[in-house]
Formats: sequence, C-alpha cells, structure tokens
Amino acid sequence: MKNNLDTTNWQYFNLRDLFKVERGERLVKPDRIAGNIPLATAGFEKQGIADFISNIEMERYKNAVTIDMFGNAFYRGYEFCCDDNILVLTSDSINKQTGLFVIAILNRDNYRNAYGRQYRQKTFAQHKIKLPAKNGKPDWNYMEKFVDTHTHNYNYATKPAQDLPTPALKTSGWKFYELGEFFNVKYGNGFELVNLVEGQNGVNYVARTEKNNGVAAFVDEPLDIEPFEANGITVAVGGSVLSTFLQPKPFYSGFHILILEPKEEINNFAKLFLTTLIRKEKYRYNYGRQANRTLKNLRIKLPIKNNKPDWDFMTNFIQTLPFSSQIC
Repeated sequence: MKNNLDTTNWQYFNLRDLFKVERGERLVKPDRIAGNIPLATAGFEKQGIADFISNIEMERYKNAVTIDMFGNAFYRGYEFCCDDNILVLTSDSINKQTGLFVIAILNRDNYRNAYGRQYRQKTFAQHKIKLPAKNGKPDWNYMEKFVDTHTHNYNYATKPAQDLPTPALKTSGWKFYELGEFFNVKYGNGFELVNLVEGQNGVNYVARTEKNNGVAAFVDEPLDIEPFEANGITVAVGGSVLSTFLQPKPFYSGFHILILEPKEEINNFAKLFLTTLIRKEKYRYNYGRQANRTLKNLRIKLPIKNNKPDWDFMTNFIQTLPFSSQIC
C-alpha cells in the first residue's frame, strides 16, 4: 500500500470486533489424501499452499483472510482448507477488494511478529489495525473503491519492457564470481525501529525480513543523517539471511543489513538479476549462520561474454519478464 495515503481520519479497530475467527485443523502429511483443494499452512512462499487434498473431514473456507503463525496474511477468494497454524477470518464485509486492503494493513504490521514471536489466537484477540472510518465504523466502501482505483491499470503494468522471447538460461557456460569483485560491501545504519518515529509519509526502513522488499516501516528522517540513495541493494545478514532487494527509493536500515554499492555502473535490470542469484544461496546460511563477514566472498554464477560478466544478457533477460516495464 502506498505510503502517501491520508490516514488522518482513520481509526483503530480490534480484529475480534471485525471478524469471526476459526483455527484450522491439524493434518500431518501422511494423512493427506491427494485432491484439488488447496491446503494452506504457515509460510510466505506460494501463499503458504503446501499441498492439494481431498480429505472430506477438513473444514472448507472461501472468501476469507488468513493469518499464519508467522503473521503472514493472505486474502483467499477460492475454496481452501488449512492446518492448525492458520487463523481464518471471515466477515460479511469482506470481498476481494476489502480483503486485499485489509491484508495490506496486516502485512505492514508483520514486523511485530519477528524474532520468534508466533501469531496465535491470543495475539488476534489483542490485535488492532488502523482503517478508514466513517461514523465510528470501518469505511468498507472507501476501501473497496480505493483498491478498484489502484488496480485498473494492472494489465498494463504486467507488460515486459521488451516484447521479445525470454532468453534461455543455459548455465553450463557461466562462471563463478565473488560479490566483492563487483560491489563495495558497506554496513547500513543499524537503527532500532523503536528509536525512530514512524510516519506514513516517511522514508523506507529496511529490516531483516523477506517480505515487502525488505521494507518494515516508514520513518521520519533522523536529524543530520541522510538516507541511503535509491537503487541500492540491501542484504540481510541476520534474521532472514540473504533476503536481498533492490531499493527503488531512499532508505534507512536496521541491524544486520549490508549495502552493496557497485564498483562500476550496473543498471537496475542487471541488479535485479543479481539479487535473485544472491537469494538462491540462502540455503548456505541455515541453522543460525550469519553472512556479515562472508558476504563479499559469496560466489554466484553469472553468464559471461569474452570471459567477463555479460551484463547485456542479464538486462535483456529481465526486460522480457512480466512487470519489467515498471522498472526504472
């Protein structure tokens, strides 16, 4: 959700006053019967869909908001089942538009569930969110119109920057390089969010999260401290290690965020190609390993031309993908 919304007349509402809540049912993998009903569990990838089942004993839902144990929120307009790591929120006021509005607000709050704090029914009972209001009640009509207004250009936005076939990725001829060959690796600000002033019209605050491009909040500018310039690459080296993003706007950062500054000019399309390859190395940092000392030595495999990185290939590849027309 854009950070230039005027929230002056918004009000806080308890989720328990807005939604009926139910918890999903435990269904371990050996008990799943293959079918075509999506089974939602905790997780961000694939909207948490872990399997497709046909178990008749499982409750089925539709047109609902779900929140998992990590605080990930999704609107589900389709029929689904879910396990006991999911809370299902239903209301007569929820449709596709209002559901999408609400989950944008919920996911903005998700940084509060970091560091091992799980989202459970007790969390739900205490959870308040700020929504557009009219006569002391949520203004569902405003939310619906807002989403409609901001999604009418969706088909245009999906267009690639180049209307050409996507080049094949034949990695057999690619070559390994260390990140330090192309980037200066610098520490971020290391700000604690609790010591900053949050504001809807503030500067992006990048934290150790794999969601929302790493942006956990918007903050006012601290005195005498300029934000990092737009188009830098941020890498989380603790928490959700190697969550790597191109930041299109100026930003501040929290603890354990490193900044990659190119030693030579690299366009944003090529940077996006690189961020994907860096994220692919996340598995190397399982079990609590951090990357703060080793990031510059991280090896990624790149396409080459004349024994040098083929930046043109990387650029052209990204430019043929959906939504690439929106990359500056």
